[in-house]
Parts: sequence; structure tokens; C-alpha cells
Amino acid sequence: MGKKIRAEMDKQRERFVSGAVERGVAKPQADFIFDLLAKFADYGFNKSHAAAYAVVSYQTAYLKAHYPVEFLAASMTLDMGNTDKLADFRQDALRLGIEVVAPSVISSFRPFEVGENRIYYSMAALKGVGDAAVEHIVAMRGEKPFKSLADFCERVDPKIVGKRVFESLIMAGALDCFGHDRAAMMAGVERMMGLASLAQQNAVSGQADIFGASLGAQSQALNLPVTEPWLAADRLHREFQVVGFYLSAHPLDEYKAALQKMRVQNWAEFSAAVKRGATAGRLAGTVTTKQERKTRTGNKMGVVQFSDTSGQYEAVLFSEGLAQYRDMLEPGRSVVITVAAEDRPEGVNLRIQTVQSLEDEASRIQKALRIFVRNDAPASIIQSQLTQRGESQVSIIVIKEEAQGEVEIALQGATASRRKSPRRCAPCQAWSKWSWCDRPFRGLVAIRRAASAAQVTAIAMKTKDSDGLQDRSTMAWLRDTLRKLYHGRTPAAFRFQLVAVIIDLAIIAFFIATPVIQQSASFLWLDYAVAALVAADLVARLLASNDMLRLMKQPTSWVDIFILLTLLMPTALANLGFLRILRLWSLSRSGSLWRHFEMQGLRPWREASHAVINLLTFLFVITGFVYTFFFRSGAGLESYIDALYFTVATVTTTGFGDIVLPGMAGKLTAIVTMIIGISLFVRLAQAIFRPAKVFFPCPQCGLQRHEPDAVHCKACGHLLNIPDSGD
Repeated sequence: MGKKIRAEMDKQRERFVSGAVERGVAKPQADFIFDLLAKFADYGFNKSHAAAYAVVSYQTAYLKAHYPVEFLAASMTLDMGNTDKLADFRQDALRLGIEVVAPSVISSFRPFEVGENRIYYSMAALKGVGDAAVEHIVAMRGEKPFKSLADFCERVDPKIVGKRVFESLIMAGALDCFGHDRAAMMAGVERMMGLASLAQQNAVSGQADIFGASLGAQSQALNLPVTEPWLAADRLHREFQVVGFYLSAHPLDEYKAALQKMRVQNWAEFSAAVKRGATAGRLAGTVTTKQERKTRTGNKMGVVQFSDTSGQYEAVLFSEGLAQYRDMLEPGRSVVITVAAEDRPEGVNLRIQTVQSLEDEASRIQKALRIFVRNDAPASIIQSQLTQRGESQVSIIVIKEEAQGEVEIALQGATASRRKSPRRCAPCQAWSKWSWCDRPFRGLVAIRRAASAAQVTAIAMKTKDSDGLQDRSTMAWLRDTLRKLYHGRTPAAFRFQLVAVIIDLAIIAFFIATPVIQQSASFLWLDYAVAALVAADLVARLLASNDMLRLMKQPTSWVDIFILLTLLMPTALANLGFLRILRLWSLSRSGSLWRHFEMQGLRPWREASHAVINLLTFLFVITGFVYTFFFRSGAGLESYIDALYFTVATVTTTGFGDIVLPGMAGKLTAIVTMIIGISLFVRLAQAIFRPAKVFFPCPQCGLQRHEPDAVHCKACGHLLNIPDSGD
């Protein structure tokens, strides 16, 4: 009846009615009674629970409104083992103006006790303490409070209050009431345990000291070692380890003013903004835990727990970010992170984009100057004041019309931000889809476009300093333009990218034809013209990159540099000219090439296309190698065709033996060609005939290939939201 299974209800009707008739109840009456029961089953369960929960809700609301201290203390005692709820209750208490007193062996008990508009934190809620130890401490304290640390050690039983309990009490600050430094107590915990053991032994044996006094008279004899006090961050981190959250203070408290200047959101504000549609933001937090895991693909990912003054939150970062920011994400470190966010049924999911040291950012922001403007009217005044170079950061914050957000223009290589808007960053175009941008300053002209509604045209071109901000703006405009052309998705960008691909294909055709035309009179002119095109493309891609050093480390850049050298020195590197065909492989790794295919819905064929290009590149590399080292004496089109024929016949293992390479070198070349060629053929077959999968990185584990209709990630089980084409 409770499950409302119709077939089962029909069975039960027959059973009920037949049983009632057997016991003298008329069949119509039995049917009527069962109909009443069935009708009640449709609403009775929900209605009764709704009424019961309404009563409980009313009672708890009444208690919280009229007895908030007692209500919160009882709630905290009930959820003593859940530190997340304890942190929430503490925040609620602070909001209501109720003091939460830190744990202390003098004032705390096992439950959370109440006082005059205050709650005494429970010692049993501390990790590593336990109920037995707390009850023993409270019993030993009785009506006679502990006078000193030595008195406390002498009165507790070390078999119940062991070393681990002592350490937890020290880290939580429960022994601060005796006036000793936590670092000194932690360093002297063995002495404290020794004093407790000696006191217990004497109590059991009934012995006194040689002067006839009890050992308690010598309580002041406990000498703790002299040691350096813990740093505030270290002390709070240790407190966090045993309390489960920051209780006495938070590491971010000292940065409160700096965080306000940096316009960093706290977790509570940001999570609410995500539920309203925000997709990215900037947060500050102290790292509490960091875990490194391996994804199904073998790459590492990090799961980092942060804490700020409003609560705790978790964020993930994948292998590249983990390698870059691992050292900054050690527990206890306070950082500023930029995150991509997604609102999911299970909660807000965060993915870390960048990490910065909060200490460094705070020291930098202390000298910052922010100028708030609503239009371009003050531009000339600002220009006149910024005529001398200084060390401080200067930012112009443009307040947009109708409170639609702000645009921050940083003048000293800082950051540019656009808040309260989920649109793509205007300076970066396709490089960033977030509502902010933390990349290096790219010039006021680019930022101006993001703030066109605020009319900052004069600021863009007039503001400059004596170090040549105008020159930097020109370079920034050039880099911004190249980024839009190489990585943008506008019609103009697509036309540029298409022309670039066509030029690349023409260059590759020139490389393939080089063995045939290299003896012609115009070859050197063509060679140097191609060199100029390759050099221009390489420089332009470097300027369009956000990280030039990282781009230079990529294999595609190495290939382009090598090709450029062979073009500039065609005679000295003539024997290596066949490797120029690697430009085809480099082109296949270009995002601009595949962007057009993806627009046509051909993304599933990308892997197969890669396999085809890899095979073609290998064929022409081997052909060039064979032609250069085995057929050069008979240079010309016919010899090049012979080299290509040999390569294809060897790769496909269908060689007829009419063209063979002489000597041991020739045999080894044929063996290597055959082995690699077969491997590439197998890879091509797999790419073509393997069931098509979609590329969608799992936010949890990073697995990229999934079935088109997958709902959950097969590696970690995370819920996926794979976009489709809309059909």
C-alpha cells in the first residue's frame, strides 16, 4: 500500500475481500472498506508525515527564536561528530551574537554547555580526545578547578588521558588557560606525561616525598623546554587538525582589508552567485587538505580542500595545473585562486584555473591605487597625474551604467577584470570563457572594448607614463589582434585561419616537391620566401600566446624552428631537408585547423584524421630519407617516384623486389619502415572501425572519451552533461 503498486493492490483486494466474506462481512461492504484503505494510501502517508514535520519545524523554530543559546548547544551536541555541521552552527551563533568559547579543561564538559549568551565548546568534539578522557578530566576537576598545568598533570590518569589526548588538547588550545605557549607544551609533552605517571604511581603506593608532603606541593617544579613559538598560520593549522575548522581565528582574518581591495568573494557569496548563473570567480582560502589521485588515463589530478571565513569548499585541478601549483597548495598555505564553477545537483563543482600566494598578493595590493570613474571625462586629469614612474600598481575601475558591473584596467602589468558577466573575456576572446581575466595586462585598447558601455575611449589612448605605456599599448594591441585572429571565432578570424591553413598546405606541397625542383634557378627564391612565411607565422603565434616560454617548449615549435633552419641554410642542411615534411604533422596539431571541422560536426573524425596524417607524414619522411641517402645520384622526378614506390611497397609489405636498397643500411631501413608502417596502419584501422565516441572531459577524473549516450563516467561514475547537436 505504501509503495502504491497497482498489481499488488489488486491481489491484496482479492485476499482482503475473500477473507472478509468468509468472516461474515458482505462483499459490497468489504469492497467499500478496501476502497477507503486504497484511497487513504494515495495521500495518507505523505499527509501524516507532512503534518508531523510541520509540528517539528514549528517546535524547532520556536526554540531557536526564544532559546537560541540552548537550541544551538543541543544541536551541536547532537552533531558532535560532524565538523561541517559544527562549523555551520558556529557561524549561526556568531550571526546571532552568541559567543562560542574555545575548549578548555577548566570550563568545558562532554556536551556543549550554555552560559550567559555563550556556548562552551565540548572537549569530546575534539579529534583524538574521546568521551572517556573528557569524563575523567571533568571528574578530576570536580568542584576544585585546576590551579596550574602541573596540577592538571598530577590529577589526571595517564592511562586514560594519554599522550595523544595531551597533544590534541594542546593543539586545540584547551590548555592555554594555564598561560603556557602551545609550542613549549608540545615540546614538553613527555615531561607532562612523566609527571602524571609519577603522581599516579605515588598515589597508588601511598608514598609522599622525603619532607612528608604530597607531590602536589611541588607542582611548580614542571619546567617546559624553551622553544620558538609557532607562527600564527602553523598554530591555526594545528588547531584545525583537531577541531575540524578554524575556531579561535582564521588565517584569512589578517588579510581582510587586502581581500576587500582585491574584490575577492568568500565561499558563501560565490556559491550563491553560482546558483544564480555565475560560471567563474576569484576566491581566497587556506589549504586544509590536498590529495593526489590517478585518473583512468594515468594522469594525476589533485583534490584540494579550502577554508575561508564563511565555510569550507573543495576544488579539483588536473595534471598540468597540479604540476604548476603543487608547491603552493600545501596544507596551511593561504592562496587566491581563480576557478571555473558549475552548479550540479550534488553541489557546486569547482575547477582551479590559477593559484597565487595570498601573502604576495596582499603585499602587492597594499601599495595599490584605484581610481573609480563613470565615463571618460576625467581622462585628461588622470593623464596629467600619471607623468612619473613609480613602484605602485595603478588601476582604473570603470563603473558601468545601471550597476551592470565594473571593468578594472590595471596599468602596471596587473590584471583586468569584468565582473557580474558570464561572457567571454574581451581581450582573450576564445582563450577564456570566464567573467574575469587574470592574464597579464594587454593594453588599454583591448580592455576598452570590454567596457564599451562605460565609454572609456579617452582613457585607452591618453593615459601613459614616462616608461612608455603608449608603446606597450601598441604592442598590446598587436598581441590582442593576433590572439583574435589565431584563436578567435569571429568571421574575420575564421577567414584568417582558413587562409593560414591554405598557405600551410602550399608550403607542405613545396616541401614534397623540393627534391624535384631544387635544381631549378628559382628554387632559392622560393626557399627563402617560404622561410619568411614560416618565421612570420612562428613569431605571430608567439605574440598571440599567453605564455611564450610554454609554447616554445612544445614539440610543434621545435619542428618549426628546425624547418626554419633548413630553409635558411639549404646547402649546409641539405641532407636533412626531407624532415621539412614534419610541418604536416605540426599542422595537424593546430587548433585552427580542426575548429572549422568541428563547426561542421566532424569532431568524431578527428582521431581518424590524425591517424591518416601521421601515416602520410611517415610515408613522405621515409621517402625523403630514401631519396636523399640512396637515390641522390640519380636525382630527379623518376628517382623520387622510385623512393616513394619503395616506401609504400615496404610499408604495406607487398614489395615485389624490383626496387631494393643496397647494403646493411638498406635492409635496416626496410625493417624499420615495415615495423613503424604496420603500427600506423593498425592505429588507422582502430580509429576508423572503433565505435565512435565523443570528447568530453569528465570534471571529476578527466577521462575524455565517452559513449555518445553516456550518462555517467565509466571511470569514476560522475554524472556527465554531454552536450549534443540539438537533434
